[in-house]
Amino acid sequence: MISKKVFCFVGIIFLLILNNSTAFGQYGANITLLVFDESGTPVEDAKVKVGFELADNTQAFVGLTDMSGQFEASSETNGHVNYVVEKYGYYKSIGAYEFYEKSGTSWIPSDAVVEVVLRKIEAPIPMYARNTGATKLEIPMLNQDLGFDLIEYDWVSPYGKGKKADFIFTLYRKYKNRSDYEATLKLKFSNRFDGIQSIYENRRNGSELKLLLIIIKKK
Repeated sequence: MISKKVFCFVGIIFLLILNNSTAFGQYGANITLLVFDESGTPVEDAKVKVGFELADNTQAFVGLTDMSGQFEASSETNGHVNYVVEKYGYYKSIGAYEFYEKSGTSWIPSDAVVEVVLRKIEAPIPMYARNTGATKLEIPMLNQDLGFDLIEYDWVSPYGKGKKADFIFTLYRKYKNRSDYEATLKLKFSNRFDGIQSIYENRRNGSELKLLLIIIKKK
């Protein structure tokens, strides 16, 4: 005769097997990607890869968007879903969606909708990016204009190997002691319409084209 303890233990194992996915925090999810270009026109036949993260692997789905730019996928997941969207003639776009709430055996919302914008590859302009976090620059001279070349990342001659002055720095400094000092740094640009514009871009997600430059020519 099976004891109550053994019966209860068998019952628990049965429930765990029956609800294996929820036992490991995995619930059903559905996600729809809406892919547009920059003008808001749906992009058909864009290749989409969607990955539903599980406890020990990832359930992946690959397909093409339809005429309305849609691609839908469903699977169990621990709440994290990542995606990649690409098409010839466009910059690739990547992203992720996080589910936080659940109802029963499913994540909510029951149909998560994500809009993805693909930027067209038109007339690429060479650009330069540099991580300056660990770089220390010292202004070589005081009280005079000094040109700095962004491509060479150095001062222009005779203070460095720079050729073109993109920035012009002027440092004024007076120092007597630790409690009596004064400094002023001025920044100028070589060309009339040069300047600095702050633009936010998500470095991890979104389009591979991280900076969209729009040039307006005056007649």
